[in-house]
Amino acid sequence: MFELHITTTNAFIDQLSDEIALHQVTAITWQDAADQSIYEPLPGEVIKWDKMILKGCFADYASVLTLIPYLELAKQRNEISHYQCCAIDHQNWIQVGRKGFEARTYGERLCICPSWEKSPYPELVNVLLDPGLAFGTGAHPTTALCLEWLASHISGNEMILDYGCGSGILALAAVKLGATHVVAVDHDEQALTACCDNFAKNKLAQNQLDVFLPDQLPRREVDIVLANIVATTLIAHADLFAQWTKPKGILVLSGLTETDFESVVTVYQQYFIFKNKITKEGWILLEFVKK
Repeated sequence: MFELHITTTNAFIDQLSDEIALHQVTAITWQDAADQSIYEPLPGEVIKWDKMILKGCFADYASVLTLIPYLELAKQRNEISHYQCCAIDHQNWIQVGRKGFEARTYGERLCICPSWEKSPYPELVNVLLDPGLAFGTGAHPTTALCLEWLASHISGNEMILDYGCGSGILALAAVKLGATHVVAVDHDEQALTACCDNFAKNKLAQNQLDVFLPDQLPRREVDIVLANIVATTLIAHADLFAQWTKPKGILVLSGLTETDFESVVTVYQQYFIFKNKITKEGWILLEFVKK
């Protein structure tokens, strides 16, 4: 295992985290870099110190090397002041990732529950989830926004594309809530494996799920396209998502902040009608309808 340490400030920590998440990282943590005390954060507030260290854990050094050009450019732009990589003792990162993952409800219909626990909400639609080394437990506001949207909008028999599926949490929730079929896409093969494993844990038919790496994705049309990924990738994929969405179909974009709003809506309005914006803890979800 290898651990990458990046010294930065609170102004750049989010964009650095988003970039590192694209490079097969197994865990990301933040910590104070200047012994700054923060007392009694507001409800829902994400603590950010003025000077911060981002730590990313990687299974192999090759994944770290793919980040070096980005890190060097970030240094030139004064977005980071220092970075270094070191080998660390092996840990069971799957077990580490389970810590703090507990059953949560979304809307009035849905519960995401660790697969190794019994759900405390048997009356709800329950998704049993084991994230493994893939991202997605529902704890992050961007994922929660998507889950809440699904819980209130899935009525049954929908065909869905989940782009950037991670653990498969959105795909699972959609099918459990009544969708007929989901196409799940991720650049990380571990995520696709986790997605298939989670479908099996939930005793769902494998013919309700197709998984693809991005460069293997065929062309189809679906009722709903879901994408919970960073703004730069959303902007780059506007044409692809438009091709995948049926006329009058729905596009749901998450992973965005208010600063992304105008640029994303501008790009997508050539294909879609903007319908709604939902906010949660500084993050936003955008809903569009295909023209």
